[in-house]
Amino acid sequence: MALTMRKIPLVLSIITLVFFILNLAAPYMIEPNTVRGLEGRANAMDFQDKWDDMHPVPRAIYWFGDFNCHQYESRSFVLNENQLPVCSRCMGVFLGTLIGSMLLFHATPRAEWEDMGMTMLPESIQKKYSTKRQRTWFLYLMAGLFILPMGLDGTIQLVTDYESNNIIRLLTGTFFGIIVALAAGIFVESAVYFSSFNSRSMTQKDGGGG
Repeated sequence: MALTMRKIPLVLSIITLVFFILNLAAPYMIEPNTVRGLEGRANAMDFQDKWDDMHPVPRAIYWFGDFNCHQYESRSFVLNENQLPVCSRCMGVFLGTLIGSMLLFHATPRAEWEDMGMTMLPESIQKKYSTKRQRTWFLYLMAGLFILPMGLDGTIQLVTDYESNNIIRLLTGTFFGIIVALAAGIFVESAVYFSSFNSRSMTQKDGGGG
């Protein structure tokens, strides 16, 4: 079971690392000034004709970016005189999921997700929040602190004249990505642990009854 548990953060880390690197590398896989001046919509294909002539790898990465991101040049980093496939906030989310996936190596499998989440925090905090209710609310608070910056930055920009910048978008996206990866990873590891724990208990019970 231990080997299976350790594979979860390893697989997540490899996937997120490869995806993050491909997004950085895609602008170098095409000629300079091939992708500039985009202003699309999120969750819609706006520029498919631009990707059709690309090699398969950058085509797939830019296609994914087109479908999931607005791809505004003013809100995107530019490498090799090409926009990245996604905006700076989305790149932050990708970076955050990579960091969060790596942090999962420090989690100790538990049957309850709140217990597992606490294992990545200092022992003094774990002792302070000793009851299940306290641990749950503490983790909700931490999650809110990681999610709130991106929500505030995006909302204030939407309803006022405030205009964020790409560094702030990257940082707020990174915080959001970290907590999303941790929550997803903890959920998966807890589910696997709990399933394995139940299966082992049932096997021992059946063996003992025989």
